Amino acid sequence: MATTPLAGTGETAAHPGDYHDAQVAKRNQVVLFLMETTGAFAKPALDHLRWLQARSKTRDRTHYTGWAANRRASARPFMMHWMQRISTAAVRGNARRALNAIRALAFRFS
Repeated sequence: MATTPLAGTGETAAHPGDYHDAQVAKRNQVVLFLMETTGAFAKPALDHLRWLQARSKTRDRTHYTGWAANRRASARPFMMHWMQRISTAAVRGNARRALNAIRALAFRFS
């Protein structure tokens, strides 16, 4: 069947996707983190991070740096470290997408 983009119908031949190497070759588990464009986590993503934190207590030898790791009141440097980095990546990715859309519109209407 031929693909008809305007009608929204058609099919594409099967091919290895973005996570094929991680799942098949390296046998890793891939977990989807649903997030807001503001960097806020969905509850299942937070639950998975908490599970990773509990699992890391016996295996994690990472020396976390930054304000969260240096505060005595901070009992969770693992969570702070990874939440900050994942949220930053989500916000930056969304900003990059918005800038690309603006450039495309500027080019289209120029």
